[in-house]
Amino acid sequence: MVHKYLIFSPREITHLPGYINPSLLTKSITAFELITAVMWRCRTIALDYKVNTKVRLIFTINARGRWKSALPIPHGYYRNALVYTIVETTVGDLCGSPLVRTIELIHKAKADMSLERMRSTLDMMALLRGRPTLPTQHVYWVSDIGHIGDDTVDFGWAEWVGGGMPVPKLSSFHTRCKDRHGEESITVSMLLPGSVMDKFANEIASWLNKDNGDLLMF
Repeated sequence: MVHKYLIFSPREITHLPGYINPSLLTKSITAFELITAVMWRCRTIALDYKVNTKVRLIFTINARGRWKSALPIPHGYYRNALVYTIVETTVGDLCGSPLVRTIELIHKAKADMSLERMRSTLDMMALLRGRPTLPTQHVYWVSDIGHIGDDTVDFGWAEWVGGGMPVPKLSSFHTRCKDRHGEESITVSMLLPGSVMDKFANEIASWLNKDNGDLLMF
């Protein structure tokens, strides 16, 4: 297994919506949704699953968002308050349909997350504590941690500089950085077998209209 970090510059993030017909969207797209949809698709192709295999995308939602007033989060609690949601489809649907189809599946998963479902998820996680973890085969886990902490929390010590890069394990992480041109960019981690990583890089390069060697990947 090898891990890599892929940098999406503002130019690349602007390039990707060109694959989407905006008239087919029910709402606007975030950079996280767009990059996640492309990464999930390229990763699935690289892993060479059978076309009828069910694959899942699991990503985090900030529980402090639309449910903030209804959640019993103690005042002054600054740690994570996240809930997971799942998108499920087949390899054939994910890799054979237009990208907008995947984006809409992500939008639906977000819209379906209610306060009642969030509480049900927490109850299930409590029941599973100490038991074997959920199966991870055919699953792509991803979290956006680009806005956790950084310069939005003032501890009164000094100006925030950075917190380092997370080592990719089970999940991929979206973080923020500056690219070689000094532009604010998004870095996404990925963990795959070495031979699969090469195929994944080729797939990503084709989406970005680049050669593999031109990818900002380290």
